[in-house]
Amino acid sequence: MCTSKIIIYLTFFLLTLMVGEHSRADAKMKEAHSLYQTQSYLEAIAEARRVLRRATTAQERFAAHQLIGRAYYQKALYKQALASLRQAHRLAKTLKIPPLLGSILIDLGNWHERQKNHPVALHYYQLALDSLESHDDRTLTRRALFQIGDVYVATARYELGIKTYQRALRHAREAKEHSAIAEALDYIGFAYRKLGDYDSALQHHSEALKEAKSILDSIQSSTSLARSYNHA
Repeated sequence: MCTSKIIIYLTFFLLTLMVGEHSRADAKMKEAHSLYQTQSYLEAIAEARRVLRRATTAQERFAAHQLIGRAYYQKALYKQALASLRQAHRLAKTLKIPPLLGSILIDLGNWHERQKNHPVALHYYQLALDSLESHDDRTLTRRALFQIGDVYVATARYELGIKTYQRALRHAREAKEHSAIAEALDYIGFAYRKLGDYDSALQHHSEALKEAKSILDSIQSSTSLARSYNHA
């Protein structure tokens, strides 16, 4: 067999192996995410570590480290969580994919918020927002805004919290997503309640109820209705 044919066959063989490894990594990550969703956090960590051992791309390593960090966080193992989240952050900076970078910055902000380090949490959330708004990722942008608003409310800066939640509401209305609109209205109502303005709080929770009733997906609708009724 001539050399050129051997090279072609070897190249095809290696590509097939790489595609196969990538497919297996995807399947393992889906399994890890399923375990995470069912709150089987230690099992999710074990599955994600298997992905790490076989990972062939930076994106696979990022996904595994992020999930491990989130799972450790849920188990209140904060030191281990921060180590994994920082690994994911380093990979996200090299990948330069705004949604990945934004999501891990939010995770880091959330970690610092849990430690009551509000200035550092706010710094990470703002970095996430800058990355996500430039990329026009509405879902993660809203999440960053909610987190920023939560820090303002937690530190008794209620007016800033309300303004931030209102920005999230504008994003939701532009996207015409009833579930996102209902959620943002509930956040605003929550801030007004903390401020002591119960009339404005009830008004926003009532508006959230109306939006929740317009959601077509039954599970999302039930979740939104339960949240709004609880707040109201």
